[in-house]
Amino acid sequence: MEINLSGSWKFRRTSDSAYHTGTVPGSVYLDLLNTGCMPDPFFRDHEEIVLNLADYDYEYIKTFTVVDLDYQELSLLCEGIDTLSEIFINGHEVGKTQNMHRTYIFDVKPFLIKGENEIKVVLKSPTRYIQQCHEQEPIFHHPGVVDGYTHLRKAHYMFGWDWGPQLPDLGIWKPLKIIGRNAHILDYTIRQHHTATKVSLEIDVKATHDLPIQIEVISPSGEKYYSDGTKSTLDIHNPQIWWHNGYGAQPLYDVKITLGKEDCKNFKIGLRELGIKKEKDEWGEKFCFIINGKEIFAMGSNYIPEDSLLSRMTEERTRKLLTDCALANHNCIRVWGGGIYPPDYFYEICDELGLIVWQDFMYACSLYNFDNLQEEVIEESIEQIKRLRHHSCIALWCGNNEQEEAWFYWGWNEEIAPKYKKHYQRQFEEVLPELVHRYDPERFYWPSSPSSGIDCDDPRDEHHGDMHYWTVWHGLKPFEAYKEHYFRFVSEYGFQSFPTMKTIESFTLESDRNIFSYVMEKHQKNKQANKIILHYLADNYRYPYSLEHTVYLSQLLQAEAMRYGAEHWRRNRGRCMGALYWQTNDCWPVASWSGIDYYGRWKALHYKSKHFFAPILLSADLEDNKVHLLVINDSAKAFTGQIQWQITNAKGECLQLGHSSVSAPSLGRSEGITLDFSELLLDYNSKRDKVFQYTLIHDKTILSSACQLFIKPKHFNYENPHISFKQINAHEIEVTSTAFAHDIMLDLGSKDGIFSDNYFSLLPGEVKKVHCTATIDLSDLKVISVYDV
Repeated sequence: MEINLSGSWKFRRTSDSAYHTGTVPGSVYLDLLNTGCMPDPFFRDHEEIVLNLADYDYEYIKTFTVVDLDYQELSLLCEGIDTLSEIFINGHEVGKTQNMHRTYIFDVKPFLIKGENEIKVVLKSPTRYIQQCHEQEPIFHHPGVVDGYTHLRKAHYMFGWDWGPQLPDLGIWKPLKIIGRNAHILDYTIRQHHTATKVSLEIDVKATHDLPIQIEVISPSGEKYYSDGTKSTLDIHNPQIWWHNGYGAQPLYDVKITLGKEDCKNFKIGLRELGIKKEKDEWGEKFCFIINGKEIFAMGSNYIPEDSLLSRMTEERTRKLLTDCALANHNCIRVWGGGIYPPDYFYEICDELGLIVWQDFMYACSLYNFDNLQEEVIEESIEQIKRLRHHSCIALWCGNNEQEEAWFYWGWNEEIAPKYKKHYQRQFEEVLPELVHRYDPERFYWPSSPSSGIDCDDPRDEHHGDMHYWTVWHGLKPFEAYKEHYFRFVSEYGFQSFPTMKTIESFTLESDRNIFSYVMEKHQKNKQANKIILHYLADNYRYPYSLEHTVYLSQLLQAEAMRYGAEHWRRNRGRCMGALYWQTNDCWPVASWSGIDYYGRWKALHYKSKHFFAPILLSADLEDNKVHLLVINDSAKAFTGQIQWQITNAKGECLQLGHSSVSAPSLGRSEGITLDFSELLLDYNSKRDKVFQYTLIHDKTILSSACQLFIKPKHFNYENPHISFKQINAHEIEVTSTAFAHDIMLDLGSKDGIFSDNYFSLLPGEVKKVHCTATIDLSDLKVISVYDV
């Protein structure tokens, strides 16, 4: 028996007498917003008004009907309450919660009656609680965040971050249910043993009662495998193997476990071996994903929660975001440790799309009193490990984000009491790895990101482990600085940009639309970032005429920075084996490091990542008067093809051209080609109208084509490209130009859609076909190129 308590509830501030109508799952902020009791926290500077609403307690009340009490167990299942709550049924307290990352189950059989029942949930203020804790024990934490947040097991980003607002919402953010049962499945584990011809599934099931257990596994093509008992082994012959995006398919097997007629678990698994390979080599120690015996280069980004009002997250919205990542050739997503453990559907979608998941535990950039949190840490970790361990996408569990680095580079060793180092070591070097080993022994545990993995020794050692590289951006180094480093795995690097004009217009009035206005700076949580964007803009482009042009150039800078790093590390495949940029998405409309903004609009970065993360990449490294060309092949098949290149002037007149056959093994790279143009590029002035175009061809099909300049765009002598369009059908156009058109941006005007390509360059005579998911109206189509700014 299941009584779903989702739907309409009454709610009020506990100090008020009047009730309003709210919704569960939901939250206080969302209900206040929907009832007109709160302004939109994303508009202008309303964040400041809304923050104070978390200082109050709230209660939610609902009546429900129970028909049958004749069950051995009657439980209240709380899948997610955020965060501090007291729960009453028919006036009796049945339980309390203090961790939004946990599921709570309370025995309610003594309190239920046949007929109408009442449930009341009192939500306690998170901000008052952490303020009291902070006054008693101040703990260092990430700057720009509400004091004391590490005392509470609540998503850190809700208290603010350098891309997110201070909106510590509270509420019943996941379903509540009354469950009646006589027996149920407690736990199940599935371990895979792979040989050349079969996969053996070792299945262990635990239940509350000794009832018949049946296990059924169905292959993607319909073959069925059966077994009985609490411990079983099923042999899958000629298995269909699961691979990451860009390499192979993602077949999933249906698994059904039944306990008599009392309980049933249904889920999907992929047959694969996935983990981390660490071994000594000529550069130090390898750190890479290994899947089914193949060493792969991780390409992707860092995921944060999709909304500051979490209950607005939906499966449809998450599917679109992750599908957009797969479309842009991402094969990996890192779930960052300052947010939430995403819902089941997040991982199911990653399984379907072949997106490998680097999973952080939810700790970031802060100190914790492990003595106070120990019970919560253990229960939370066990639950999440058990919940997620059957997913084929998860490659590793990582203890935290940037805390190991903080001990070495943020002054923690000198400024923080020694007891917190002991808390850190106990939690992340003893307890969490032991829990992973006990409950998910097939997974790799990594103590922190970044980390050298050597007894908490120098997390910025570029010869070991993973690296967060921020000298480009925070350190104001030019993009060329990426080439000075050969990290083993880059799990964070980033560069900010402004969101699209449509997104800016969603949170501003016209008078706000200046990047240094009060409202624009409220939607810029990194205090120096707008200055940093202008620093790099001045170094690369001429001063723009308008905010729209500033937005466009900021996105070009971001895309170029990420391309520069990604291609450098991919050219050094084998030494470096991963490039995950910061960040995938936003939780509200903001200037940030994201490639996709809050409304799902692709920035230049996401469009460009489709190219620099392509499984087969032709990379051109321009240095002085030379060009180094290299093909990197992260696909399943060996590649043979042809490189064609030419140097033209701005008018498109060819000055030199050439071609070369090229081959690259699967999961490898080609021999490099070096072209020396010293005789053509005699001095700086001679470079000011030269464009290098390079194209990769396979079986007469162009796989990729791109252009680069020998100097910075601000000094290039552009000709007016006179970009024109020809409508092919409602969703497709052809784009041409009369001169070199640099980084053409297409925009649909009032509509949203995703183009097959955008922010691309053209030489005269080229015809570029572009498809769009939305209908294209040429009268509304906007176009900008570097010439225009």
